[in-house]
Amino acid sequence: KTQNDFLLEWIPWQEKYLSIILGLENPAVPEKCQVCLQADGNIRCLSYQTCHTWCWPCVVRSHVHHPFHRIQQWTGQFYDNIALHDLGYVLNLGHNGASCPKNTDKSQGDWFCNHFTIIHSAGIFIH
Repeated sequence: KTQNDFLLEWIPWQEKYLSIILGLENPAVPEKCQVCLQADGNIRCLSYQTCHTWCWPCVVRSHVHHPFHRIQQWTGQFYDNIALHDLGYVLNLGHNGASCPKNTDKSQGDWFCNHFTIIHSAGIFIH
């Protein structure tokens, strides 16, 4: 078969595929967070192959070890890109994602860098 033959076979299905794709972009009813089942699930992760929605505390907790996932937040009209950092995510280097346990001198506070840029195969991230 030629490419044209394959396209001719697909044409009757195009409306169904378009409907499914657009349905993922515009949730018909607001969903609850699929982790806590309490708050509105207005955040999704494009790096997962599922259609799960989260509230911001649950998406931050579930991405402790996935800081380079692509996150989007529902604005009421469309999903817009948002950084995990903007949701309160703190990237701790070392110690399996936790704060350094040796930082016992609370007078100095936690040492942290306000902003830095990471270039990763999944994109450019500012934390």
